[in-house]
Amino acid sequence: MISKGMISKNKFDELYKSNDPIQSIKWRNDLVLWADKRNVRVFDMKEKTSVAYLSFEPCSQRCHLKWLSNSLFAVGWKNLVTLCQVSDPVRKVSTVENMSSRQSVTSSTSIDMRSFRHRPSIVGSLKVLASSPVPSLLDSYNKIIKVVHKFQLEPNEIICGLTQHFDNLLLMLFPETTKSDEVAQPNILLAEVGDLLSDPTKPLNHSFYPNGYHIISKEELILRTADSSMPYFSNFYAIETVPYENTHYIVSPKDIACAERPTVADRVKWRLSQGFSRQAIELAQENKKDLLASRNENWPQLIKTLLDEGNASIAAELCPIVLKNQAEWEEEIHEFLALNQLKAIAHFVPLDTRSEAIHLSPTTYELILTHLMREDPAFFYNLVSTWPNDQDRLFSHQAIISAVNSFLENDQHIAMVTNLDQLSAEAKSLFCTLAILYEQSGNPEKSIDLLLRLKKSQVFQMLNRHIHSPNHDTRASVLKVISSQVEQLMDLNIDNASKFLVEQMDHLPIEKMIEQLEHRSFYLYHYLDRVYHKRPQAVAGNFSKLLKLYAKHDRKRLWELLRSSDNYPLNEALDLCKSNRFIQEWAYLLTRIGKKKDALELLMMHGGDELEKNPDGSERSEEQRQKIAAHTSIAYLREQDEQFAAQSGTKEGKQEAGPINDLWQIVLNFAVDKPAFICALLEQAGLEGFDPSNLVRHIKPGTKIPGVQQAVTKLMNDYYVQIELRESCNKVLLDGLQQVTDKMLQQYNQPILVLQESTVTKNHNHILVIDDTNCHFCGENTLLPAAESRGELFTFKCKHINHADCSIRHSATFNLNQPECCFKLSATASF
Repeated sequence: MISKGMISKNKFDELYKSNDPIQSIKWRNDLVLWADKRNVRVFDMKEKTSVAYLSFEPCSQRCHLKWLSNSLFAVGWKNLVTLCQVSDPVRKVSTVENMSSRQSVTSSTSIDMRSFRHRPSIVGSLKVLASSPVPSLLDSYNKIIKVVHKFQLEPNEIICGLTQHFDNLLLMLFPETTKSDEVAQPNILLAEVGDLLSDPTKPLNHSFYPNGYHIISKEELILRTADSSMPYFSNFYAIETVPYENTHYIVSPKDIACAERPTVADRVKWRLSQGFSRQAIELAQENKKDLLASRNENWPQLIKTLLDEGNASIAAELCPIVLKNQAEWEEEIHEFLALNQLKAIAHFVPLDTRSEAIHLSPTTYELILTHLMREDPAFFYNLVSTWPNDQDRLFSHQAIISAVNSFLENDQHIAMVTNLDQLSAEAKSLFCTLAILYEQSGNPEKSIDLLLRLKKSQVFQMLNRHIHSPNHDTRASVLKVISSQVEQLMDLNIDNASKFLVEQMDHLPIEKMIEQLEHRSFYLYHYLDRVYHKRPQAVAGNFSKLLKLYAKHDRKRLWELLRSSDNYPLNEALDLCKSNRFIQEWAYLLTRIGKKKDALELLMMHGGDELEKNPDGSERSEEQRQKIAAHTSIAYLREQDEQFAAQSGTKEGKQEAGPINDLWQIVLNFAVDKPAFICALLEQAGLEGFDPSNLVRHIKPGTKIPGVQQAVTKLMNDYYVQIELRESCNKVLLDGLQQVTDKMLQQYNQPILVLQESTVTKNHNHILVIDDTNCHFCGENTLLPAAESRGELFTFKCKHINHADCSIRHSATFNLNQPECCFKLSATASF
């Protein structure tokens, strides 16, 4: 070792003298490692003593050493890798115990590695002995070297470089060949050995690492080689690492290569080259800022390579991540156009119109749109509908509209078609795109007209967007288009159309809408129905028309209208129901005009004729018809009874009592010779105005009545139920009455304390406080001691108190059982 001596002269110290040439040497802090053909020695520079040495099988290949940390080093010997840990001793000793006098004492401890045959790691402790050959002078161990792990590579692989890459071992291997004409290339092996490099005390799990290591990657290095037939050719290779960096330099006879951790750009390119396109794009998106900051990467060239390889979709996804400015974007768009791949990049072009963002020239956007208009109309429509509409900031709407119109006019097949609904899907896409462009350019009326001709339901969303526009001209133009195409709007969606027309009644006159929908009665029915429910007075002049539409399309609404309104003409409604044989409505209108008997006879005669078939499709029998007519008639009479009950206290109600009873009698007379009618009436026993015994008396003896037993049984059951219900109600009422009576008597039986107002000291129930204790008849004081009292007093809650004899003497009508205050009565009368 050469060190600085005195008077600027170098000092030469011999540390160790080997019989073989020293091949490798590594120095870390106070420890130095060196290796020759047989051994690896650990030397302590501070103590100037050899700590330990490891013995290997002699070989011609150079040994490779690497300090992995201050306390861990690796040895690469031929195809064997050994990891050793340097540690301080755990205890101190003053003497060497149990040492034989015949045992030779050397200046260091050795480990023989020649017996290793790829077996699990054996951890050994190497003790440092003192320099003195006398055992009694050994007072301490300086360092302890432990072999923490070792593993063997393939037999035909020779280690020609060893270093650390993060927490893994990086090995450069040279294949041992026997053919003289074969040019060998070294391999780079990245091996994982668990957590040993970061924590040597943690043992390796051999179930996960059966070979002692795990190969992460192994790649061949392409270097310019010298004559591989030279002896020990692997000794001309080496690998060195920049301290505290993961950058490695590989030295060969003709080349020096740099190996470092791949950048994001390198990883993206590698994944693309290996066919992992989706993973490459995801990685690029996650690290977009790093990719844009990389100055030495030729991304346009990579995109061109992907295009040439037929990966247009991957190249398009990569463009918004790596392209930095307008020039690069427009250049790549022309590259895609040259290969007819604009469709792939169209969804990725920059669309942000902010000043700080990348945006292309309007001609570039127009180039994309016009090209796709011819190549793929459906994609063209999708593109225009998704691109932002920012006041012609991206492209000129008028230019694209002109291009689309020109293309449509030059297509002879499209020009010959008058009904746009019959066009092909591609042509419809062009017209729909044209509608979007019209709306974006400020001409919604043209857009709505096109959508109506195309029968597209999107017209309703467009109407809602523009009908509330603050621009009066826009609203007027939209309403003008709709007012002339009401029927086409109804064809699209009758509910949405009628709702819109009703909401715009103030701008779209009802009479004009009726005129356009006159020949489409179903559309007119929906429209007038909505108008009536929103604003009934608006159809005052069209009630007759509305009645006819209800009769034709919705009889339920007709029934509701007849019962809820008085604005329709009765005679027209009656003729309408009569001509359509609407029995229920007909009877109702007869009742409205005062012909209740005619209405009842109509129901009894034809109440079961409206539906000729049962729900299961079978024909109705005469008995079934009679039964339905009976139920209809009874329902009618019940309704009349309810109206009579509601008016029973009025003059009109008293006048109706006789006619109601006459109606029930008409039903009884009609039912005596109709068995089904009789059964239906018996089932309705208990109704107001109906006496079942009267019906039974009118039945002729010997009349056969099918089902009469069930009807009578039901009659009796209903009767018993009514009796039980009445008794239960009476019992509840009596119990309640008894409770109220008991409470009242209890209150009346309580005494009343009469006090003069000046003597009241506390609140108390049943206290009568009076300010005047004199009798109102004789004027004497009533509250006297018992010896002076005149006898009984009458005390009233009106705060009057009188002598009993005075009250009787001055009132001829005074009732002792229910006395009243005579003074109060006289005062009230005089008032």
